[in-house]
Amino acid sequence: MPYADKEKRLQYMRKYRREWNREKFGFKARVPFPESFWRRVERGPQCWKWLGSFRNGYGQIEINYKTIGAHRVSYELQHGSIPLGFLVRHSCDNKWCVNPEHLSVGTPKDNTHDAMERGRLATGERHPFNINPALRPRGERHWKVKLTEDQARAIKSKRGSTIKSSVLAAQFCVSKSTIKAIWANRLWRWV
Repeated sequence: MPYADKEKRLQYMRKYRREWNREKFGFKARVPFPESFWRRVERGPQCWKWLGSFRNGYGQIEINYKTIGAHRVSYELQHGSIPLGFLVRHSCDNKWCVNPEHLSVGTPKDNTHDAMERGRLATGERHPFNINPALRPRGERHWKVKLTEDQARAIKSKRGSTIKSSVLAAQFCVSKSTIKAIWANRLWRWV
């Protein structure tokens, strides 16, 4: 041991979270993992609420220095391992729920299909860009824009002329493919 004094030795052990011989130093035994996991769960009549930490609305727990979703751990404790390439889905649509009866295994495609059926994905007419097109960053409001509307109009006006796209690209500091996309109405369509 690096320290002869017992108190300093105990401080050293606590600081570095080492596993020490329980009989020798008088530390309490660790609680078995399943028991420590279920202590962080509030069991209700339907959903079981995770009381630990969260990320993006999902419960999470650290096991062997890896952060894992609490719903995944709950499923594995009750039903066994999760097959490779599959994920754990909630039938109750509560991200914080760890009730094994509400959890099932499925592919990402199954998960997306469930989300669409239950109205949790904004697609088609419900998508924010279709509800309010002003939200979509277009033209000069887009964060990657290199041209102004006036420059795009100038490029479009020179479409049928003898000027090559490489000359225009050098003049406006963009690539030839950008010039050709403007001429083909794939970019700056509304100008």
